[in-house]
Amino acid sequence: MQITRGIMNGRYVKVLVLCIIGGAVLLVFFPLLDMKNTSNKLQTILMKMSKDPKGVPLPKPLNSQPFSGRKMPDVDTSVLAGVRKKGLVKNLQSGEQLKAMDADGIWKTYHSYTDNIDIICERRLRMGKIGDGGWEVCDDPPYRPIKPCIVYSFGINNDFSFDDDVVKSYECDVYSFDPSMSANTHRRNKNNMFYKIGIGGKDEKDNKKWQLMTLTSIRKMLNHSKSIIDVLKMDAEGAEWASVPSMIEAGELKTVRQLLLEFHTGGQKTYEQGLPKLKLLSDLEQHGFRRFLVHKNPACRAIMKDIFPLVRTGCQEVHYVNINLLP
Repeated sequence: MQITRGIMNGRYVKVLVLCIIGGAVLLVFFPLLDMKNTSNKLQTILMKMSKDPKGVPLPKPLNSQPFSGRKMPDVDTSVLAGVRKKGLVKNLQSGEQLKAMDADGIWKTYHSYTDNIDIICERRLRMGKIGDGGWEVCDDPPYRPIKPCIVYSFGINNDFSFDDDVVKSYECDVYSFDPSMSANTHRRNKNNMFYKIGIGGKDEKDNKKWQLMTLTSIRKMLNHSKSIIDVLKMDAEGAEWASVPSMIEAGELKTVRQLLLEFHTGGQKTYEQGLPKLKLLSDLEQHGFRRFLVHKNPACRAIMKDIFPLVRTGCQEVHYVNINLLP
């Protein structure tokens, strides 16, 4: 019996050893098998990705040539050729040369000019909302508002965020104007007055019974006729085309340090519509106003493929500094 038990115990030991060895083999083999299956699956996926749904191989990547110098073509045949040829970005025409331009040249220049700058403001600060309602002020020392300072803000539409930030940041006296609001003339706070008055090319009541005044009359009313206006912000929904020429003619902009102005053109593209607008841009340039920032208002998206091959806007926000008013 003891011999038999010894034999049986020896068999159990062998079986146990074989089981241990078998388990070890399985622990090593199955992961390898799984990796092989995973590799096969990955190759299958890559093969499928290299073909379109119909099983046709996709085209090879673009074979771009390495950079080896560049040379302007003798003839510009791109879609932007007409814009580059006719669309001036500085040194605008004036007088008879301006009148001699055709409608295509006028509008190519208008949309090129209001899309580019000609002076660098190293520090710009956003006053007001990030979106519609906010404007950038040049904070460089030659143009920076310094207390005591005066700011005129035309076009509020119940959004005083620009005006409030100017008061908080520069401690300027801010005068806000908008005839379209329900609020009457009142003092909003220590440094901000609101007037239910609009800017215009002459003193009058328009067909909406809104009171409009020229900048000359407003400055006289506020006893600012001889004062520097540090910032004049204007979003007057088209009133700029009558009011700004009257400012230039009266010499009022000679004492405006920064001019933040939204031009409204919609989808206009005729000669008669464009000539006075380009003349205004030219006059501002002639009087020392230089663009330090331009912005296309996305709310006024305009497509005019016959004039400009790229999507334009009918509302251009242009930020100027007056280089004739340097200290």
